[in-house]
Amino acid sequence: MSLFVLLLLCLLVGWSKGNSEERRSLNSLRLIDVNRGYELDENKEYDIKFFEATLERIRGNADWPDYYDTIGCYFNTTWITTHKTGGNKYTFEQIAGETLFQAEPTIFMDLVKFHIANFLNKQVLHYLAVKSLWKPQDGTSTEVEKFVVGRIVKLLEDSIYRRSAPYVQVRAALDRLKVYLRGRLTQRIRDEEAWIEQKIFEAFS
Repeated sequence: MSLFVLLLLCLLVGWSKGNSEERRSLNSLRLIDVNRGYELDENKEYDIKFFEATLERIRGNADWPDYYDTIGCYFNTTWITTHKTGGNKYTFEQIAGETLFQAEPTIFMDLVKFHIANFLNKQVLHYLAVKSLWKPQDGTSTEVEKFVVGRIVKLLEDSIYRRSAPYVQVRAALDRLKVYLRGRLTQRIRDEEAWIEQKIFEAFS
């Protein structure tokens, strides 16, 4: 494991001491400013409690077409590439900003913020996993595989740090990483994605 990954992992597990504000930020990507610039509240954790409380406020006050037409479509790569001029070049930062603008006068604002924070977290998890868990093995990992994984790592770095990678390509890269990162992490992420989709669907049923 590289020194960089070790340091980042230390931040993620919350090796912070001191006042209550620091302790309250344990296990938060806010410690490394991943959320900076996305109009997310620095004093909020966009976790399961936030998600469930947000859905409770929405339940009975909106329906599925309202949700999808207002914000859901913006996170759909097929919709982006077919309905937005140059949509295949949109970065996640651009999509997040436009979706927040659309949601500002609606009940969906907090749900948009949850989606943004969740996707940022997911990118970092995949990045850390591929940097620390995937190791090329002689006889099993071809040069093509090494090249593909290297391109994915570069793409995630561009998206997380430089915010310059096209969202469509990032989503495709995360899907492709599931092939290389078989195991508990990818299964947990799949389960979480399915659970989030189910809970949102139930809130509008």
